[in-house]
Amino acid sequence: MISRDNDIEKFCGLVDALRPWLGRIVFVGGWAHRLYRERPESAQLPYAPLRTTDADVVLDPRTIGRSENVRVRLIAHGFTEELSGDDRPPVAHYVLGAADAGFYAEFLTPLPGSERRRDGTPDVTVRVGGVVAQKLRDLDVLLIAPWNVPVGEANGFPLQEAAIVQIPNPVSFIVQKLLIHARRKREERAKDVLYIHDTIELFGGALADLHEVWGASVAPALHRSARERATKRVGGLFHSINDTIREASMIAAHREVTPGMIQELCEAGLAELLG
Repeated sequence: MISRDNDIEKFCGLVDALRPWLGRIVFVGGWAHRLYRERPESAQLPYAPLRTTDADVVLDPRTIGRSENVRVRLIAHGFTEELSGDDRPPVAHYVLGAADAGFYAEFLTPLPGSERRRDGTPDVTVRVGGVVAQKLRDLDVLLIAPWNVPVGEANGFPLQEAAIVQIPNPVSFIVQKLLIHARRKREERAKDVLYIHDTIELFGGALADLHEVWGASVAPALHRSARERATKRVGGLFHSINDTIREASMIAAHREVTPGMIQELCEAGLAELLG
C-alpha cells in the first residue's frame, strides 16, 4: 500500500477530475513509477520510490477529441491553467491549490511528424480536450499495452469512489527512457538511469514475463529504427560505469547503491528484458 501524503491527496483530485477519461489516458513519469508498487508483480523494496511534484498525463487526440470537456472538468475541480512561453498555444501547467504548493498536471501527446509547421513556427503544443498538451517524440511507446492499477481507500488513495488508472507497462516505461536519453538534460539523464534501475529491481522476479511483453506487444509496435536505437542505447549506457551512472548513484546516496551495482543490475536486467 502506498503511504498517504499531501501529494497523494492532490493526485486523487486529478483522478477525480479526469474520471470520465481514465480508460483513454495514461499516467506516465514519476507517478507511473510510484503506482508500479501497487501491482502484484512488484517486489517489496526497502526504499521509497523517487518522488515528483508533477503528474504527467498522455492524451491521444484520436480518442479524446478537441472539445473543451477535459479543461472544463479540471477547472471545476479546482485546477488553474497557467500558460507560459511563446508557443501556439502556450505551454500549460494545471495547478491544484496555491501556485507554490508544488503539485501540477502536465499533458503530453505524441509528435508524429515534424517539429515545425508549414510556416516555420514550432509545432510543439496542441489543444486536446480543451487542455494544452506538449507534443513529444517517442511518446507513443508509452501507449502500447498499458497496465491497469486500482486506486482507492483500500490501498491508501483517499477517493470517495475507487477507480482504475492506466500506466505504461514497465517495458514501455524503460524503452521510452532509452529512446529519449540523448535529448535529455544532464540531471534528467541520471534520474532516468535510476528509474530504469529501480524498475528492473522492482520487477526482478517478473523479467521473464516482461520479456514476453517486449516480444509480443512492444517490439512489434515500434518502428525498426526505434527498436535498434533502444537496444543500441543499452550497450552505450550500461556496458561500463560512466558519469551518468555515477550521478544516478549520488541521487540514491541514502540507499548506499554504488555505481557498480547500478551498472551491473541494469546491464543484466536489460539483457534479459530485451534480449
